[in-house]
Amino acid sequence: MEKQTTEDIFTYYAQDVYHYLLVLTRNHHQAEDILQETFLRAYLHLPSYRGERVKAWLLTVAYRAFIDMQRKESRVQHLHDETMLPSGARSVEEKILHNETIQELRQEIQQLPHQQRHAVLLVDFQELSYMEATAILDMSLPLFKTALFRGRQKLRKWRAKHEG
Repeated sequence: MEKQTTEDIFTYYAQDVYHYLLVLTRNHHQAEDILQETFLRAYLHLPSYRGERVKAWLLTVAYRAFIDMQRKESRVQHLHDETMLPSGARSVEEKILHNETIQELRQEIQQLPHQQRHAVLLVDFQELSYMEATAILDMSLPLFKTALFRGRQKLRKWRAKHEG
């Protein structure tokens, strides 16, 4: 990557990364914000670049920036939702159990193999179509469906184990 300047890299890959983020966010302004964050993170983490394809590395950085933005927004929304509940609407115990379950589910999702994790996140959490998700992950539709099925199956087993 040292052969290419960061400006050349931005010029060459910005459009691809932007379109990827636009599919994820479905919002032009959010996609632009995350695009800027992506290239800032990429610049700051150049020492950790391991020589893989630049585009794949940038899309990974973009996806992580997108997930971070989603987490931040969900925390803000969760705080807003909590303040909108009438006092006593949920007991402290219910809130703690709910938060623990969500945290455990996030940890379980992170334990899934890469393809399964991304398939579940893109379809079940980001509500993308199979075709959009396969384009993002650069997978064939049959391989994607298998990864999604297996990821969901593992999460169901985890849920049954923790609820039963």
